[in-house]
Amino acid sequence: QSQQNVALPATMPILPISEAVIFPYMMVPLVLSDTNLVRLADDCLARDKILGAFSQRDIEVDEDDDVADSELIYHVGTAVKIQKMLRFPDGSMRLLGQGVARCRITDFVADDPYMLAKVELIEEDVQDDSRTLAYMRGVANNFLKIIDASETLSDELKVVVMNIDDPGRLADLIATNLDVEVDEKQKMLEEKSPRKRLQMLSKIVMRELDVLELGQKLQTRVRKSIDKDQRE
Repeated sequence: QSQQNVALPATMPILPISEAVIFPYMMVPLVLSDTNLVRLADDCLARDKILGAFSQRDIEVDEDDDVADSELIYHVGTAVKIQKMLRFPDGSMRLLGQGVARCRITDFVADDPYMLAKVELIEEDVQDDSRTLAYMRGVANNFLKIIDASETLSDELKVVVMNIDDPGRLADLIATNLDVEVDEKQKMLEEKSPRKRLQMLSKIVMRELDVLELGQKLQTRVRKSIDKDQRE
């Protein structure tokens, strides 16, 4: 199902996400221990199983400051459909959700016991011109090199990357799997043009590749130095 064909509820429970950005189509494990957030999930499961996942802003807040929860999150996020739920004896809950579409908060309806907001679907631009496809190829090829050089990314990811022919999906998959700051990922989430996201990614992927290659060169140099010391 494409992002264009998703029907979102008029109001949606809002789940703040710390130190991560969730993109459409991605499977995401969520751990809830706060009683209000467990209630959010219960209410969500009893209705349409869709919640809004919105990343928390990196803002310094003093305990004395009276800052609304709504000011602590970005207002563009991802609608997530809950696929599986596990409840634990300590009252906490594990959810497995899948991102379904980008969405924007237009108005906050409630903040107790959890945030509830009116949201609108963000429709992606459709771009499959030759320039966009060229960016796709370049970004995909460099990301495959990152997978080869990385100790944390699995080889199965290569197969997935090589089989995606939709520019927006490819951009979101790569953005999900890059180890970059939240604000950088958030900018990609907020960009509805797949080509512009791929342009942003092309710079990030080149930078990350340079860092990985430099790390490998340093490791090789250190290894040679150790071998030399041992021979002497």
